Amino acid sequence: MKKAVKNHKAVKTSVKKTKAVKKEKRNRFFIFGDFSASSVGLALGRKGWKPAAAIKAMQKFAKPVDGSAVLSPVAIRNMVFVGRKGEVGTPAKLTKDQWSKLQKAAA
Repeated sequence: MKKAVKNHKAVKTSVKKTKAVKKEKRNRFFIFGDFSASSVGLALGRKGWKPAAAIKAMQKFAKPVDGSAVLSPVAIRNMVFVGRKGEVGTPAKLTKDQWSKLQKAAA
C-alpha cells in the first residue's frame, strides 16, 4: 500500500501487482560469420541492390545464432531500403570475394 497526499491528508491507495512478462527472443543472424544481417542489408542497399535479389542472396548465407529460424524477407527488404536512404547504421565492409558470392547467389 502506498500513501498519496490529497489536500494535505494521507490517503491510502492500493497497488495492483502484475506478473512479469517474458520478452520474446530476438533472432540474430550473421552472414559470412563476421557480419550481422542488418549490416549486410544496409551495404546491399547502398550498392543499389533490388530487394528481391538481396532476399535470395542473404537467405542463402544467413546463419542463425541460436535456433532454426529463417531470416524474414520483410526484414531484408526493410534493411535494403534503409541502406538506400543511408539513414542509420553502419554497412558491412565486405571483401570482393564476399561480394561475388552474394552476386552469384542472387542470380
